[in-house]
Amino acid sequence: MAKSWKPLAVWVGYLIRDRRTQSGKADAKWRRLMIAGTQWVVACVAVTSIVSCARSTAHTASVQRDATTATRDLVHGTLPSGGRFVVVGQRYRYGDVSYFGLRGTVLTVNRRGRRVGGSSGTNTTRGERATVVMVLHPGCTGRHVYALAFGLLRARADVAIARGPTGEVVLLRHVEVPATLGAGGVLVYAALPWVPVDILVQTRDGRTVVDENYSGLPPPRCPA
Repeated sequence: MAKSWKPLAVWVGYLIRDRRTQSGKADAKWRRLMIAGTQWVVACVAVTSIVSCARSTAHTASVQRDATTATRDLVHGTLPSGGRFVVVGQRYRYGDVSYFGLRGTVLTVNRRGRRVGGSSGTNTTRGERATVVMVLHPGCTGRHVYALAFGLLRARADVAIARGPTGEVVLLRHVEVPATLGAGGVLVYAALPWVPVDILVQTRDGRTVVDENYSGLPPPRCPA
């Protein structure tokens, strides 16, 4: 807006200089020039204000588009030792980049009968080439350990396998993600009664392409 006042300052300076050099000679000319100049400056200010308002409106609309999200519950389930969980998918924008996020939330009841919960999540973009984006959420239901494993698997034909501390093997389930979320892959998940040693991703012919190792992850301390 400050730029719109520059023509006014220039015009007033010109008129004052002209008035000082031709005092008493051209009062009629002075009035005509002042009226014309004022109209011109008002028109400049109006046009500048309209352009500024349009730019501000466009910027506000852009911010609102960036803030819009699409959220869907992808899976609801029960933990092996009690309690429930939900995995949610979300599409959102930040600047010019679209992201897909996953968040798993667990709700359990402790020994005092109180509801307790927690959540973990991750996000990714379509441009990322990672074979899998995995999240592991361990915890306790009473004195029992659980682990909610979930993630985004890029190739739908691949399989994800969780291996337990004493040789157990669990195949993670596949769930299709709605196209509106722009995930670029399929959801895989499993509710486990132990914290896995690792999670493998294998191709259809049995070749291991990813080994997510969790052997160094300390197990949760559950009350005795």
